[in-house]
Amino acid sequence: MQENGVNVVAICSETQVQADKAKSQWECQMPMIGDQQNEYAHWMIKEGYLPKLAIIHDIGKKVPNQRLGNPEWYPTGCVQPGVLFIRPATKEIIYSWSVVPSPKNFNGAIGRPDVPSLWESIKNKAKL
Repeated sequence: MQENGVNVVAICSETQVQADKAKSQWECQMPMIGDQQNEYAHWMIKEGYLPKLAIIHDIGKKVPNQRLGNPEWYPTGCVQPGVLFIRPATKEIIYSWSVVPSPKNFNGAIGRPDVPSLWESIKNKAKL
């Protein structure tokens, strides 16, 4: 995809050590960036790429989980899932989606894009 001007990068709200561990465990080929300060998320919201991207600050209260409730893991909040494909050269948005947590989607646990369908759509739109 890079040769077509499209880069795929994963960004998470954890440390780079945790991002590297996930990349290894999941056998991902794409770069994974740990952004514990959520700077990328705030930028995507501000620039309008993912204006509804949710950053949950009290996730430990909503999800009873020792890791999620630990402020050392998510000191500036936990970014909820989002997908953004842009052409860096033109800033053209090829595809954008972000979960808006609500009781209807079990606080973001369901209603996510179907990966094979999403990938086909992106390839067609981006002419990959």
